[in-house]
Amino acid sequence: MKPTENEKCIHEEMQDCERHSQEQPYVLSGSISTSQTVSDSQQSQSSVCNQDRLNMFNQILLSFNKSPVKQIQTSLTACSERTQRRYTSKVKDCVRVLCETFCPGEGNLLHDMFISTIGKNMQSSTENTAVLLADIYKSAETWTFKRQILSILAEDYNFDALSQLIPDLSSWRYYAAKRHSTSKGCGVPVATEKIPRNKINLEQLEHFLDFITSSDILKDIPFGEKTLKLSSGEVIHIPNVVRCMAPSSLIDQYQQLCESEEFHPLGTSTLYKILNECSASVRKSMEGIDYFAAEASRGFQTLDEIIGQLNIPNDKVKELRANLLDGKQYLKSDYKVHIDKSSQVADHCRAFALSDQDHSYSMVCDHQHEVACSRCNMLDNVLVEIQTQCHKTEWPNREAAVFQVQHAIDSIKEMKSHLMRSKNQEEARTKLLDEMTESDVIITCDWAMKFLPRKFREGQTDWFGKRGINWHVAVTLSKRGGAFQTITHIHIFSSQVAQDSTVTAYCICDVAKDAMMINPVTENIHIFTDNAGCYKSTSTLAILKKELKENIKSFNFCEAQNGKGPCDRRASHVKGCIKRYINEGNDVTSASEMKIAIDKKQKGNYRVKVVETITDLDPEKPNIK
Repeated sequence: MKPTENEKCIHEEMQDCERHSQEQPYVLSGSISTSQTVSDSQQSQSSVCNQDRLNMFNQILLSFNKSPVKQIQTSLTACSERTQRRYTSKVKDCVRVLCETFCPGEGNLLHDMFISTIGKNMQSSTENTAVLLADIYKSAETWTFKRQILSILAEDYNFDALSQLIPDLSSWRYYAAKRHSTSKGCGVPVATEKIPRNKINLEQLEHFLDFITSSDILKDIPFGEKTLKLSSGEVIHIPNVVRCMAPSSLIDQYQQLCESEEFHPLGTSTLYKILNECSASVRKSMEGIDYFAAEASRGFQTLDEIIGQLNIPNDKVKELRANLLDGKQYLKSDYKVHIDKSSQVADHCRAFALSDQDHSYSMVCDHQHEVACSRCNMLDNVLVEIQTQCHKTEWPNREAAVFQVQHAIDSIKEMKSHLMRSKNQEEARTKLLDEMTESDVIITCDWAMKFLPRKFREGQTDWFGKRGINWHVAVTLSKRGGAFQTITHIHIFSSQVAQDSTVTAYCICDVAKDAMMINPVTENIHIFTDNAGCYKSTSTLAILKKELKENIKSFNFCEAQNGKGPCDRRASHVKGCIKRYINEGNDVTSASEMKIAIDKKQKGNYRVKVVETITDLDPEKPNIK
């Protein structure tokens, strides 16, 4: 009869055990070699005891028809994976043999109960740990620490099971903890990277501030002001200014400018922070500002309404409206940046655009205008398309519709021309400032809006039929020690006076003479005014030449609705001073009371004079005191 495979295995392992006992014999009594130490003797005796126990245990295994085991000679962790699996299997067999020895016939039941007890103990320990971690999660103050704890729990529990331990747990937080466990490690804290604060480069800061304070971006308004309180306790009154563009559009335009100039700007987030700290309002209405802009805005609105009434498909309507809106945004933002003294684009070249047909008022460009601007062409094309479609459409009143479209297009083109002229005049002021010395002064003049008399307690009868007080504002800019300084002269007229060339000229002469008296080194006077008739009159120029002689060097006329911002800012300050004076219980109903209000609140920042007119019988020699 041939032996079975199990019997062969048992026989081979018994032979290994006998061979092992023969290779390592042991003696219970006898002499020990003197060359061995006491430690070697103890280890040998321990080895003999282990071998005896192993032999007795193998006898038990053989009685249950189980293969015997032999003592391992090396560390278990150093053994191969196959050896580790074999010894693990032997341990299971030994446990079953013990269970069958203790409970004959019910060994399997005892084994299952034993394994179940171990599992319950492990589960109980795991649940206690999970409850403890859940309590730590609930008491944690930061999401970073909560995510760290949650990544440990997410290794053993799904979302539904974990929601029972943490009722307010969201799925987003659970899966965020799973991602943390995958990327960073289970329970590993996230290393916080310190980002040092970098000092802002002053050159980059000044470049951006010059851009956002230019006339292309800000518009001065002659009313309202804001207060700025410094850390020293000093309060500075700042006039209201209107920003023509939203912050995002402004920053996009600035970055395009830096790209064209090859200038490295500040970061986008830093630019937003600077705009947030700057005192300016975003324009929401067109009241009282630039009538060119007001007419152009009204023209865009009219064309948008006309497009909705044209007999064209809806897709064409959407296309025309989108192109019209893009053209409007282009005129309000990028067009002013594209304008240059010399450009191969005809719409951007100042020398070409401002030249007249008369050769006396024209300039020949040293280049060819061979490049076209896609956005300028798109605006021209959409205006032509709207006009063409308007003629093709049947209208109840055809002439009125055609007139509305033509008037709107003319207003938009006037706005574009106005921007070109404004940019040219701004360049003239900038060039003068760059070449300015301590012997030069720039005087910007303007007739402010008449001031209506006001009382602290005003009845209805006093409110009607008021006559405004005439006052003239002049801001003198000078340079001392490399720094710019301003002096504001205000002439308030005690009676009604015509704002004609004679009165205006003598006001300017008084300002110029006072500026030369304050700074004796002043020799060159440059005047900036708007295009009002009282400034560009022949008699005005004649009186200035007679009174100031060779001291007057230039007389610049600013573009309408542009260039007299310094006067508007000072007028805003003055109105704020007067308003605070009236709120203290005072009345301002005359020129002298107006002077008192300004002197009391402006603390010497303005030179205010009350002018009384004397009518001379000789009309050619008007005298003003």
